[in-house]
Amino acid sequence: MSKKQTRYYLDTEFHDDGESIMPISIALIDDDGVGLCIELEFDVERADGDPWIAENVLPHLHKDPEMRMSKEEAAATLEAFIAEKPVFWSYYGAYDWVVMCQLFGGMLNLPDQWPKYFREIVVEWKAAGLTKQDRPPKPENAHDALADAKWHREMIHYLDRSQGVNT
Repeated sequence: MSKKQTRYYLDTEFHDDGESIMPISIALIDDDGVGLCIELEFDVERADGDPWIAENVLPHLHKDPEMRMSKEEAAATLEAFIAEKPVFWSYYGAYDWVVMCQLFGGMLNLPDQWPKYFREIVVEWKAAGLTKQDRPPKPENAHDALADAKWHREMIHYLDRSQGVNT
């Protein structure tokens, strides 16, 4: 008997300068609403230098840098949190997936039971004939990684209901 797959909704916040991606936070939530949000050690000056990050992301973070984890600590925490047979979902999630993989030293270093890809919400949404107007409203605290991961979950649950799938 095979184990049931567990869906996780992923969101990250990061700084992208066109040369590299600097992870700031990562959040996952499962179908039952159990979530995890990790803040990573990052270059605060570099993040502060990006007006969009300073305005939209940094206000959602703890002020105490001691609350932040190294990439290695974050990877171990994620691996302990995620059940066997995970399915990862994200909305416009290419960068989110890259950030997740970076925490493990690259995609090929992900835990063996994990897929080497994620499922793209926007693709499924469009394939079902849904539009932006059908989306649940964005969270008031958008760009808080956990709030956005919860929103991704809401979108998939809406999609499930629209297709007659019980969640």
